[in-house]
Amino acid sequence: MSARAELCSPATPPLIEEPSREPAECRAKVAALETGRAQDSGVEEGSLNPWGVLMLVGKCPRCDSILVGEATQLDFEGYDADEDRWSDVVRVFPKPPKAFASYRIPRGVKDSLLAADRSLQGNANIAACVMFGRALEGICQNVLDDGVDGSQAKTESS
Repeated sequence: MSARAELCSPATPPLIEEPSREPAECRAKVAALETGRAQDSGVEEGSLNPWGVLMLVGKCPRCDSILVGEATQLDFEGYDADEDRWSDVVRVFPKPPKAFASYRIPRGVKDSLLAADRSLQGNANIAACVMFGRALEGICQNVLDDGVDGSQAKTESS
């Protein structure tokens, strides 16, 4: 019997693929169906500033994969606002967004980079390019401001 006939013979059991343990890469652009949440809040000991974190667990309606997102509390009822206000939910599982944690990155640049990353997650490529451009402008402005401050200090001391 030839090798080709042997591979195609009905006596050969079919190959069964085991399901992947990794979450599928789904590009659905719809909101997850929320299946659970956990919330924690408190007050920082040194500064007495309140904080709040909200974790949301859900399923993608397209591929049924598990999604986890995190939101931070921005305003606090009875402290600095009439009602609680939360940030946009940022996906933390699967494939969490990039973290720009260096203290050397100016806040405006960091915000632009995070917005660009969220735009990429939502497949809004043009918006991501705009936000990357804004981040680049912020970096250039920061470098120019540092240069101006340094040169002014030298001329004022002479």
